[in-house]
Amino acid sequence: MNDAPTPTPRARRHGGGLLLGVIVLAALLYRSVDPAASEPVYCPEEGPADSATVVMLATSWCPYCAKARKYLQKRQVPYCEYDIEHSKTGEALHQRSGHSGIPVIFIDGRVIAGYDPDALGLALHQRRTKTTPDATERISFPPIRANQ
Repeated sequence: MNDAPTPTPRARRHGGGLLLGVIVLAALLYRSVDPAASEPVYCPEEGPADSATVVMLATSWCPYCAKARKYLQKRQVPYCEYDIEHSKTGEALHQRSGHSGIPVIFIDGRVIAGYDPDALGLALHQRRTKTTPDATERISFPPIRANQ
């Protein structure tokens, strides 16, 4: 025979409450480590104030845009983005870029289509070391206004 005491219903409730408490605490700690991760930094419609800013064309629902956003934020890269579904400037830039997918990221004349951490790393490294891309890799857009 087993002489171990049988847990009462009240003891079972407290055990479940403890597990729930641990889960809630873990979620809060996880969120506090990186609360702004993957939150977009939107460009003003008239364009970024600083020409050295990295510009990303994205949408709110795109998982690769979220990865690119997180990549830039983790490395503290100054950037802003246009949501191509809600910004006329973003939509126009996306059409003019010639790329059908997202994200499209502009870094010092380079265009990176899609989420490619290796290409992002290279472009950011070259930006830091002031290495300019070849003329064939450069693309520049004149300022574009939403009412054009």
